[in-house]
Amino acid sequence: MNFSFSFHLSLRSSAAIALIASLVARAQESVTVPLDQIVAEINANNPEAKFYEVEIAIAKAGARSAVALNDPAVSLDLGHKRVRDRTGALAGSGAAWSVP
Repeated sequence: MNFSFSFHLSLRSSAAIALIASLVARAQESVTVPLDQIVAEINANNPEAKFYEVEIAIAKAGARSAVALNDPAVSLDLGHKRVRDRTGALAGSGAAWSVP
């Protein structure tokens, strides 16, 4: 019975050693990844870049609204004006208006 237990332990140990050796071999294999793929992954998963993209979009929207023409407006000022000469005598009076 003791021999059998030792044999099972030996099989488990050799399986574990084989698994570890396989993992180490895979880890030591060099993996070549194209630069374009790395850049695409960085751009897709970069929260700071996404923040600035949103900020730029907001700034562009603000620039578009700043370029838009204002609603037309008309104003008119009415009043009465008196004009005096140097001596203080009334030189004239009348309606006054302005359209700014």
